[in-house]
Amino acid sequence: MALAGAGLALLSSCSPRQDTKNPTPFGYHGAVNWVSIEDLPRSLAQFETVFWEPQDTPSLRKLMRETDVVKGKVGLEIGTGTGLLACCALQAGATRAVATDINPNAVLNARFNGTRLGFAKRLDVRQVTLAHPGAFEVIGDRECLIRGYSIRVIDDDRDPDTLPGEFLPGMLLEITVPNRRP
Repeated sequence: MALAGAGLALLSSCSPRQDTKNPTPFGYHGAVNWVSIEDLPRSLAQFETVFWEPQDTPSLRKLMRETDVVKGKVGLEIGTGTGLLACCALQAGATRAVATDINPNAVLNARFNGTRLGFAKRLDVRQVTLAHPGAFEVIGDRECLIRGYSIRVIDDDRDPDTLPGEFLPGMLLEITVPNRRP
């Protein structure tokens, strides 16, 4: 998901290879699968307890790769897992990305991948609290409307209000932040 003046919400073939001998510098010491993704210049690490299914997002990654939909915007990936979509948004020209997850190992995983790919200065990975674990809690649909933000689904006919809160396959939302005068 991306946020900006006209914000954008960002809500491949895989060849996994397991490597348990190389602990990451981020404090994770479990099994790691290395996965090649056509959208990124280097393999991604997938930590053992981090959910990720790249087959859920090929059309979304293609949209980011082949258009300017994220260029110059700030991305927000909800339920980041490995950080795949946030990193793809940065690769495609997003100025920054915020990636959130409830799983502490996913937070470590996304930070590790962002650093490995050279995005550490533009990627902000945040832990979602157990008190508010819903997929859209981080953007707060109702709070967005109160503040005058508008939310629009990009290139997708699904209605976010009817989707299950615990898992959402990749979806791109545009959040427009009203201009504020100082």
